[in-house]
Amino acid sequence: MIPSLKIPFNEEMERALLGSVLIDYKNTMNELVDIDESIFYIDTHKEIYKSMIELSNNGSPIDITTVYGKLIKNTNNKVTVDYLLHLAEETPTAAHAKYYCEQLTKLSTLRKMAELCQTTYKQILTGDVQDINDLLMRNMKALSELSENGQESEFKSFYDLAKENIKEQENIARTGKTNRIKTLFPSLDKLTGGFKGGDLIIIGARPSVGKTAFALNLALKMGKGSHKAVPVFSVEMRSDSICYRMMAGISGIDNNSFKSGAAFENESKKVYAIAELSKKYNVYVNDKSAIKVYQMKAALIKFMKDHPIQAIVIDYLQLLKGSRKFVNKNEEVSEISRDLKLLARELDVPVIVLSQLSRNIEQREDKRPRMSDLRDSGSVEQDADVIMMLWREDYQNFQSSDISNINIDVVKCRDGSIGSLKLAFDKPHSWFSEITKKDI
Repeated sequence: MIPSLKIPFNEEMERALLGSVLIDYKNTMNELVDIDESIFYIDTHKEIYKSMIELSNNGSPIDITTVYGKLIKNTNNKVTVDYLLHLAEETPTAAHAKYYCEQLTKLSTLRKMAELCQTTYKQILTGDVQDINDLLMRNMKALSELSENGQESEFKSFYDLAKENIKEQENIARTGKTNRIKTLFPSLDKLTGGFKGGDLIIIGARPSVGKTAFALNLALKMGKGSHKAVPVFSVEMRSDSICYRMMAGISGIDNNSFKSGAAFENESKKVYAIAELSKKYNVYVNDKSAIKVYQMKAALIKFMKDHPIQAIVIDYLQLLKGSRKFVNKNEEVSEISRDLKLLARELDVPVIVLSQLSRNIEQREDKRPRMSDLRDSGSVEQDADVIMMLWREDYQNFQSSDISNINIDVVKCRDGSIGSLKLAFDKPHSWFSEITKKDI
């Protein structure tokens, strides 16, 4: 630390907390069960508290005699019995121990933040920065860990949870609104119950089955008429290609007509109408390639200042970049998967991620995808809350068909049901729809 600057600590509060333990250790240590000595700034206070933790862990009583007995075993001990006696005598009550602990925890977090900033400052001034993005990533992770450590870890009783959920049920019954986000595919919503904040949803399929089109359909349906936005990260395709597909879906104009320029020539009125029609869809596209999860998070936090988020769509998992070098792709995808789940939890929104399936599926007689077919799967199967597989029975003839039925197998659903459904896929217009009786 830099001596000329004011270091955030409070000696009186440190003394009061230690005094609280000495005069009522049974109640006070219950308040401090997950607190270590780092909340103290003064070294002697750290040593005293470490001795108290050791005594508590051993089931021993904590008083001036037992604490001093622990301390004198340390050859560097400078704490006297008189000092411990003063701590106990100057603390009138142990009733405020929790408050002291909360305040000291905040000061400790500030010191750790200052140390992190100072280390980064020195690295920059000495030229010891090999990769700016790596430095940013490490600092963001460190700050995220500090944030998590500063939060209280609390259990909620079944009674409290029940009250909260009953209140939510009453609200749903009164307003008809739920915190679940509907995909507006009735058959899919019936199976999953809709998506909720914190969910990591994986959509797997072999190439050309329509997973990108399906994801964009989800984005458009969830973003239509909503005050909340659906950001789409397109790591594989440029934003203009994504735009063509969305325009085809909402206008009914063949996707290829946009690519060739024939759309305006043949259906100019419809093309002009798209601009006004697109205002109804609160969807945004980011087509930065080789993006890392922490870069996504930074972009989303900035985006959320002006736009509340309904859900996030990412196309696709295997093209994202890890935060460092890995031995193999499996390890990299495993880290990315965990980071995406944390992203969903931190932002409290569903994160929908597309994933490739391995080629092994083509070697099998049964072409129906399984969870194990997720390419470079690693921990994806464990991290995901929902896993859906898109497939078609006549996959080999798929390229020649304009409209076909796509099978969707929900093979994992933590808060819903697993099962299968079919949707009709209009490939020229990149649009999925429910199958009606006349389609069967």
